[in-house]
Order: sequence, then structure tokens, then C-alpha cells
Amino acid sequence: MGLPTALHLSDLGHDITIVDNLSRRWIDTELGVQSLTPMDSIQERIRIWRELTGRELHFELINIASEYERLKSFLSSWQPEAVLHFAEQRAEALYPPALRKYQKALRGKPCYPRTE
Repeated sequence: MGLPTALHLSDLGHDITIVDNLSRRWIDTELGVQSLTPMDSIQERIRIWRELTGRELHFELINIASEYERLKSFLSSWQPEAVLHFAEQRAEALYPPALRKYQKALRGKPCYPRTE
């Protein structure tokens, strides 16, 4: 799930659990490349969001392509109201106000490509 969407929904008061296999990060590491936009670890992003807003984001490291039973078990125990799947889409076209809060927490460093 894209971070901008997760932050936006959390900012609206929804309980959010991000399920991801972090494949983009592993691929970048394997290829010896870095993102054009610096990325903190998911744990650091969650910590910053909690510090900034007092709201929790949860994270589950699951590869939905190869860990079907684990995903099914997770969904059965968590019972979410909705599921969003971005199919490896790297970034949304619009960045909600919640992402701007996150950016300010990073001392003004851009955490998304500028669309201006």
C-alpha cells in the first residue's frame, strides 16, 4: 500500500495495516541502486508518523504472491473493512495533506517527487 494513501487514511482516523514484501527495496539493494527520493525504513516511517500524530500504523511483511496461506490467516484474524492493492505502483499522482505532515517531520526534506 502506498505510503501517501496510508498516511491520508490514518489522518482521517482509520486504523491502517500496511502489508508489503518490500520488494522495491530488495531489488534496489540487489542492483546496487538508490531511489531518487531517499527512503527511510518502514519502521522509521511508522515511528515518525506516531511521533507526529499519535496514531499507529501497523506493518506486516508478507509476499502476497507466494504466501497465500499466511495472507489468508492474517486477513482472517484482522478482518479489515477494506483492502487496497497497488500492484507495485511506485507512487500516486496526488499527495494528500497527511504526507506534508510527514515531510515536515523530516525537516523539510522532500519525501515525494514534486508535481509543481
